Amino acid sequence: MQLRKLAGLLAFVVLAACSDPVATAASPDAKGDTRGPKAQKIRVDGHFLRDEQGRALLLHGVNVSSAAKYDPLHVGEASAQAFKTIADLGFDSVRLLTFWGAVMTAPPGATLADLKPDDAYLQRLDTMIAQASAAGLLVVLDMHQDLFGFGFGDNGAPPAACDPSHYAAYQPVEPWYANYLNPHMQACFDGMYADGPVRAAWAAAWGLLAQRYKGDVRIVGFDLLNEPHQGSADAQKFVPLGLFPFFRSAIDQIRAADPQRVVFVEPITSLLLSGNIQVAPLQRDQAVWAPHYYHVLVHDGAPYDPSTKGILLEQPIDRLAGAAQTVGQGDMPVWFGEFGLPAVAGDTLLLGQMLDRFDQHRASWCYWSWDHGGFSMLNGDGSLRKAALQVLLRPHARRIAGELLDSHYDAEKASLTVRYRTLPGDANATLLWPGLASVGLPIGASPHDVEVTSTDPAGQWSWDRQDRLVRVKHASQVAEHTVVLRVK
Repeated sequence: MQLRKLAGLLAFVVLAACSDPVATAASPDAKGDTRGPKAQKIRVDGHFLRDEQGRALLLHGVNVSSAAKYDPLHVGEASAQAFKTIADLGFDSVRLLTFWGAVMTAPPGATLADLKPDDAYLQRLDTMIAQASAAGLLVVLDMHQDLFGFGFGDNGAPPAACDPSHYAAYQPVEPWYANYLNPHMQACFDGMYADGPVRAAWAAAWGLLAQRYKGDVRIVGFDLLNEPHQGSADAQKFVPLGLFPFFRSAIDQIRAADPQRVVFVEPITSLLLSGNIQVAPLQRDQAVWAPHYYHVLVHDGAPYDPSTKGILLEQPIDRLAGAAQTVGQGDMPVWFGEFGLPAVAGDTLLLGQMLDRFDQHRASWCYWSWDHGGFSMLNGDGSLRKAALQVLLRPHARRIAGELLDSHYDAEKASLTVRYRTLPGDANATLLWPGLASVGLPIGASPHDVEVTSTDPAGQWSWDRQDRLVRVKHASQVAEHTVVLRVK
């Protein structure tokens, strides 16, 4: 999400008021690189994603990349070197942007029936997934859209997904977000959500990807649609009546090809600022709740005012995360698929407070984004945005034996406290990321020492360093454990 998206967030509030399987991931390289555990099947279990050992998995990743929206090849900043740098910094995953209008293409003026898989693009997508995995990163594949699609000069759906008359009659206005009120754009959204040929073609595109990546453990799951917009529908009622039936059509196509594939589902963006947006049970399993969070004033370049923490940070994050209880009919994993901010006064304070709130909800996250400038972790010249990275790369729990009860990072004490519960016989180790004390040091360095303590009985627990991770073995007869990792 770039700076212009703030206005879009505000607009949503206004609107609310009115062929073959790909090989699995490669193992770490021969040098024993353990930047991330070998890719393995991930599943949903209650509040958490879990790995094959049953450990709760918290993803800390990066979106790659906004530049893909307008790159004719739809690759953007994705490259083997970019993924390696992301992994070397300490992130474990990426949200990789793809587009319906890149996966399925047709000649100009063609109809929906003429859409065909774009083999050249799909091979590039294969390459990007392979590059990310080779770097030790897990992948969430995101079907991205802004302003419906390419027919309106932006990104998302192929031009054939809407009647050409709507593109011809469309007159863009400023500010850009006002275009969501354009009846021609709304008609295209309405046609996509309706139970008809456009929705079927969109779901079929996901079916194609599901078949292509069937059983591919490099991919955690599929993020079905970025920041869905409600078109001309009533935003308050749209999620249960329009969006979730739309999502279920794709999930059913995906599961027909890959029955256990995890899916990520997003709310409409209005939920960020309004508590009047209805949600409902998704009625599908193996799903992750994937809202986006931005501080709407800082997003537009204003300095951070800490007095807004309650109303513009805590309340929206709590509302977004809390909706998972309804969507999952109990509990489900929460993954903030986008969050971020430009470099403004108070940005690092705000960024730390965002992470604190995500931790309170035991949520995974993915920062926006890996690009040059804007909200990115890179400055315009390609250098690292060090102040933001020093906050993002603080110590955290990565894979937790049993059930994570809570975790907290104390920046003043440079200490991480993790409390978790295990069952008898659980011999798995909990993996902690000890952070980077300074991103100015050479990439891949571990520039600090750590000490680890536990409430488990002395002599019955242990810890060791495995390259860049801290591995904690708990006492088997103890049910609840509190581990403190302190950076010296």
